[in-house]
Amino acid sequence: MDINKVKSAKSGTSFSKQNEIKKEIKDVHTKENKISDRLEISKEAHQLQEETLVQTDLDEIKEKVEKKHYDDPAIIDKVADLILKEIAG
Repeated sequence: MDINKVKSAKSGTSFSKQNEIKKEIKDVHTKENKISDRLEISKEAHQLQEETLVQTDLDEIKEKVEKKHYDDPAIIDKVADLILKEIAG
């Protein structure tokens, strides 16, 4: 048994062919209308971020000092070793 495609009453073009044409038109419009966005971060914003990070680091250090984190003998030994290495160059 053969099944023929249904023809459009208006143009005589099959519905599947019309759908293919619509898809091709849509693809062309999608490619033509594609817009690329670009984000640029100013030098001032980078500097502000660095300052914020530095302040966050300082806040963490202050909190550790207040909680006597650095009073631990292991921490004192490690800091002393790092100071000696820095002095020795």
